[in-house]
Amino acid sequence: MKHKLFALALVAPLLFGVVACGGWFVVDGGYHARWVARPVIEGRPRWRYNTYTVYEVNGAYYREHEGRWIEYRERPRELVIYQ
Repeated sequence: MKHKLFALALVAPLLFGVVACGGWFVVDGGYHARWVARPVIEGRPRWRYNTYTVYEVNGAYYREHEGRWIEYRERPRELVIYQ
């Protein structure tokens, strides 16, 4: 019985998609980010970071990355406000 429970504990995260789901990963040389649904960016403050446009929505920072949207865990230090 112990072997079956151990095997289930190993396989369950894969079956239910828990592994790496919603987890943070590193982008842009050291910033943590996670995949998110596209935020409502219309009328929101825009920032420039390297060659990227970053949007501030309710205190969080978002940008497109590889065709999807990411949310930064913290504000990138190098952000420059659009004029």
